[in-house]
Amino acid sequence: MSKLPFVYLLVFCSIKFLNADEPVSVNLLEEFQEDVNEIQVVDDLIALTEAQLVVQKQVKELMIEFKKHRDLFEKGDQTKNQAYLMVKMASQLLGVIKDNHLQQIFSLPYMEELTFFSSIAGKNAPIRP
Repeated sequence: MSKLPFVYLLVFCSIKFLNADEPVSVNLLEEFQEDVNEIQVVDDLIALTEAQLVVQKQVKELMIEFKKHRDLFEKGDQTKNQAYLMVKMASQLLGVIKDNHLQQIFSLPYMEELTFFSSIAGKNAPIRP
């Protein structure tokens, strides 16, 4: 266990008690409450970062699946099932991108391609970024 908080407390109290010009009214709980709040802020930041990482990994997986189905379709597997899978992946990918406000990190041609294939899925074409 670290002794740093106790050293900090000792130094803080020494300075307060040695200063005779100011009244001694120290509420140590309030002083250390700020540290707890700062720790909570960092915990919240870590949780947010982890959640964003999960979304980014999901986007990557959907991109890989979409590319796989698009490549198969372009190479001649132009069955209804393959077209359905390609359109479905494009629609899911575009939905995740839009839901998480990630449109700006992708190129306009890529977003237009996803928008085109998503519109085939029977949904209204989303507004371009």
